[in-house]
Parts: sequence; structure tokens; C-alpha cells
Amino acid sequence: GSKLFEDITHLPEYYLTRTEQSILHEVAPQITAGLKSLDFIELGSGDCSKIAILIDSIPVEDHDSTRYVPVDVSHSALLKSTGNLSKRFPVIKIHGVVADFMSQLDFLPNQSERIICFFGSTMGNLSCEQSLRFLISLRENMRQGDMLLLGLDMVKSKNMLERAYNDDQQITAAFNKNIVNVMNHLMHTDFDPDGFSHLAFYDEEKCRIEMHLAALKDMEVKSPYFPENITFNKGETICTEYSHKYTSEHI
Repeated sequence: GSKLFEDITHLPEYYLTRTEQSILHEVAPQITAGLKSLDFIELGSGDCSKIAILIDSIPVEDHDSTRYVPVDVSHSALLKSTGNLSKRFPVIKIHGVVADFMSQLDFLPNQSERIICFFGSTMGNLSCEQSLRFLISLRENMRQGDMLLLGLDMVKSKNMLERAYNDDQQITAAFNKNIVNVMNHLMHTDFDPDGFSHLAFYDEEKCRIEMHLAALKDMEVKSPYFPENITFNKGETICTEYSHKYTSEHI
């Protein structure tokens, strides 16, 4: 799943990553100007490409007092990305944390000045109520002087948004279908990934992309953890993801 999402970020249709990187290149010197003994804490660190832009803006002589704390649920992705970052910036300290930042914020180090980074469109995967609860929890774990750098995807044309989630190479489709592979592994279900098609569309009223898996045939799915089989009718969908888009008023 992590590898597929990394592939998605390089797709020509997927504007989000390169747009955010472009913004960071522009504002990084303003963000890090005059800061020393700094902890960068990145929630959902992914491939570390964005945090590298911020670290690049710090003078080399200050790297020995800079620490990077990436937080991600994927241990393998964390090892790969921090390994790449340590080669690029051999002097900075790196302390990777495998955790679910939605519910495990108490561990955040607090010895230095901190910039907590929440990049990408991860916030958009949450409902309004969930995002408010998360931000309240984050605020409760922040100290005076801490900074939050938050990335949000803005509302734009329906065509541009739907293209970003329906790429020609069908990598997003593979990412979506991988959810049933994970279910088969964790819950010992017998989902057939090829029994579902990828469906992604923009709901203009709710300002969100919806991703679904649509059943291509009637089927039953069983698991030793389920009291009875789950029945799917042809055309029935499983909603797998929301990606909310924001206006200035929403933010």
C-alpha cells in the first residue's frame, strides 16, 4: 500500500504532491529563518520528500542541532524513507516512530522548539468532526511557541479532481483494491480483488472525492471472525475513502 501510494504521488494526474512541494520551496526559508535546536515532527511521513525541502533551507552548520521525527504506521516505509534521508543529511538526528498519530500523540518529544508538519491531503480523509477532534488533541499536546504546518487541498474543477483519482495507469485503482488484500491478510476473509472495480467521483455538494469498490458480480465473503457471510450484490459498493477539499471559509 505504501509503495502504491508513493507511485501515485508521481503520476501526472496527481497534482497534490508537486503543488505542495512547489509551495514549500517558496516558503521554506521564511519558515526556518533564525530557528536553531529544532525538532521537525512529521505526521504520516511517507517518502520524506517534503520535509527534505525544509531541512534544505537550514544552514549546514545548524544541522547538528536539528532532529527529524517521522511518524507513520508503516514500519517498512519508515525504514526506507529515513534511510534515504540520513544519506542526504548525514548530520541531522533522525528518530522514527511507528504509531497511529490519530490516537497516539502523547509520545511527541518536547525537548526543543518544534514544528509539527501534517502535509498532503491526509486531513481531507477525515470528516469535519474527526478533523476537529484531531486538531483539539494536537493542540493539547503542543506547547507555547510550537508551530503547526498544515497542508490542505483546495476546491477546484470537478474534471481536475476526478482525473487525479482516476489515473490512466490505474495505479489508484490498484491502491484502492489493495484494501481487500489487507482485509484478507488481517481478517482471513476471502475477498476476490478482481471481483471489484475502482470507482472515484467528486461530490460537489459535499466538496469531497469519494472512492468506492464496486462489486462486478454477486458474491459472498466469509471470515472466521464473522458470525455469518457478507453478501454483495452486483453493483453494490464499499466506500473506502473520502478526500475532502477546502475553501478558505472551510479552513
